[in-house]
Amino acid sequence: MVYLGLLSPQSLRLFLQTTESARRHVEKFFNLTEPLYFTYTHLVCRSAQS
Repeated sequence: MVYLGLLSPQSLRLFLQTTESARRHVEKFFNLTEPLYFTYTHLVCRSAQS
């Protein structure tokens, strides 16, 4: 999306930082002893069909 100019690099960076923060919160909330790994981060753009 950044490559196509649909998303600014700053927005992508913010999204990735937010998902990383969410991961840390989940680890802390559930007292995980091992790191939680996301398989991938999936960005999807959708629009309503008329």
